[in-house]
Amino acid sequence: MALEPQQYIAARCEEDLRRYGDSFRGVGYTKSESDQQHRYALMLDIVREVEPVSVLDLGCGLAHMLDHIERDPTLRHIRYSGLDISEEYLAQARRRHPDADLSLRDVLKDDDDLPEYDYVLQQHLQLARRASVGRDAGVLAANADCRLPPRSPRSRVQRHVEDRGMGTG
Repeated sequence: MALEPQQYIAARCEEDLRRYGDSFRGVGYTKSESDQQHRYALMLDIVREVEPVSVLDLGCGLAHMLDHIERDPTLRHIRYSGLDISEEYLAQARRRHPDADLSLRDVLKDDDDLPEYDYVLQQHLQLARRASVGRDAGVLAANADCRLPPRSPRSRVQRHVEDRGMGTG
């Protein structure tokens, strides 16, 4: 049975987790931990409120964004939720954050009862929506930080995203 593109990408990323463990390399960063932290700071800079706000980390992986939030006292007002399709990533994240709101879900297949959030942040994934036979169908478009073979099942989707100027990562 062929994997859906998002399942294929998750499986490839889990190879990084098994190889590098709970680290920046374990979630597909190839540069440095400081680069990873810089990205979190840039993403979270859009949260301007000082009162409590909810943030969904879509494709949370090891919940390193939550680590970043917990280290920065100016971000303590953020109510973090993480969502991923990888059981392996979430199991590892739950070991460090047993009380965190971390959910296993493929939102491309099921987003019916997903709560509303003040912010939905995603770093590695680009999601595109397209019309398909009278209904919206989600298409997992890209994950720039996971290394995939050149003729992977997602190459057609990758071209779709690039042709529309959506970019990656």
